[in-house]
Amino acid sequence: MGYTSTIIDERRGTAVTTQRIFLRFTRNGQLGQMWISVANPSKSAADLRPQDLIDAALKQAGASLDSTALDGA
Repeated sequence: MGYTSTIIDERRGTAVTTQRIFLRFTRNGQLGQMWISVANPSKSAADLRPQDLIDAALKQAGASLDSTALDGA
């Protein structure tokens, strides 16, 4: 599950687009949650997507993706 958000500052003429996903994971038999975000200082999404960072984030956390989350449980 995730979302994309674009915030525009009309006075300054700037924008930031953020993409964020939420994951459930298991580590040492315990369930946990994390979110991964990517921000780009424009009205467009960044070339790097949050999904591209899942494996690295799980590895750093010493965790595995919770497979029950994939079936909507």
